[in-house]
Amino acid sequence: MSTTFNGNSGTEIYDLDTTHFTYTYYLSFKKDGSYSLDFSQTHEGDTTDYYKYQGQWSFIQKNKSGDLKNKESILLSDMSGIFTSGGTTSSGSVSVPIYGELFILDQLENERLVMKFRSDRISAYSGSTSTGFVESELTFIPK
Repeated sequence: MSTTFNGNSGTEIYDLDTTHFTYTYYLSFKKDGSYSLDFSQTHEGDTTDYYKYQGQWSFIQKNKSGDLKNKESILLSDMSGIFTSGGTTSSGSVSVPIYGELFILDQLENERLVMKFRSDRISAYSGSTSTGFVESELTFIPK
């Protein structure tokens, strides 16, 4: 499976099926090290899925093996989340983060933040295994 985001629309390819969707993505960083993320995604002819996450953010220090400079990447660690799809809502929270996403900071200025992200995925279901990735470049401007 691969997913491509572009502007406020995207494409998802899974096996031989291709679907298109629209989305909104709001990300807020606070000085106390917390963040919130609101994300909605609507597939063609389908309901809208809503995601709301809150957690902790931190800069990552220099990493020679990852070829990263000091404060060139940021880790978002989810602490709580709410997911709504098809009228069903589920939620959860943790006291210690067990999951996080690493973003590479491509551009950081007063009025613009550009982050790059790639996540390789492996999925096993009903005896079959599939692999894929999510790759994105996210550009944020003040709301």
